[in-house]
Amino acid sequence: MDKLVPLLLRGGAGALLIAALGFASDRLPAAFGALLASIPTTTAVSLFFIAQDQGIPFAVAATSSSAFTQVANIAFAGTFAVLAWWLFPRKPVWAAVASIGAHALFTLPYFIIVGAAGAPLAVNLALYVLLLGAGLAVRRWILRQPNKEPSRSRPPLRSSLVQRILLGGGLVMGATVAADLLGPSFGGVFASFPVTFISLLLVAYRNRTLSYFLEQALGVIPNTLSLLTYILGVHFLYPRLGIAWGTAASYALFAAVAAPIGLWSLRQIRHGNERIAPAAEVQAAFEEPQ
Repeated sequence: MDKLVPLLLRGGAGALLIAALGFASDRLPAAFGALLASIPTTTAVSLFFIAQDQGIPFAVAATSSSAFTQVANIAFAGTFAVLAWWLFPRKPVWAAVASIGAHALFTLPYFIIVGAAGAPLAVNLALYVLLLGAGLAVRRWILRQPNKEPSRSRPPLRSSLVQRILLGGGLVMGATVAADLLGPSFGGVFASFPVTFISLLLVAYRNRTLSYFLEQALGVIPNTLSLLTYILGVHFLYPRLGIAWGTAASYALFAAVAAPIGLWSLRQIRHGNERIAPAAEVQAAFEEPQ
């Protein structure tokens, strides 16, 4: 009971953060949804509580595998975007399942190869840079394809708050338990599991147009760099500033990187350098969803 109550409180904090960001993302234009979804929520809460429970060196060790998780996040978003574009106008459930499977296809072999100790941060960063390049190439290719939609109308939104509350709270508690039982590497992977990205894209996949979905899915790929910046902030600043100030400084670093990435993505749409659809569809991407 002594451990259960703090665990439930932490899960509740993660659930509320995920639900709030998801609620806002669903009601913002697609160009901003992916940026908002990249704000560290479960990652920040999980690493914060891991540091409190296990100590700062333990949390710093967990950031290495959290950095690698961004590789799997790119694979998830890229696979989902390719399948959605290829299968349109059909929206089979297996496309979403296959995309989550692409995430597991990276994380499971990673632990089989490197073991519970994980790989050095430099190795994980090198892997991230390689896959980021591939992900941006896929993003560029899809955005240059002709529009496949006959209409720019959007079906009404269906709420996903319950899904996000369960995912957000469950992952924060899972990261805490995994870190306690399995070590920092497993805890770091749970901490950076793409709860917000997954819930955001699952809702958009079923309830939005292809153009809207692709702008969110493909926006996830560059925005993993913002989330990685937060993780690196924890890695280097927790030992120097402590947990509270290290968290605040890491969020400041995140904002410094997320702002130019967001502006870059918006310029691509506005200038027409990379298009999801004709000009009318681009204008629709900035209108408030129904």
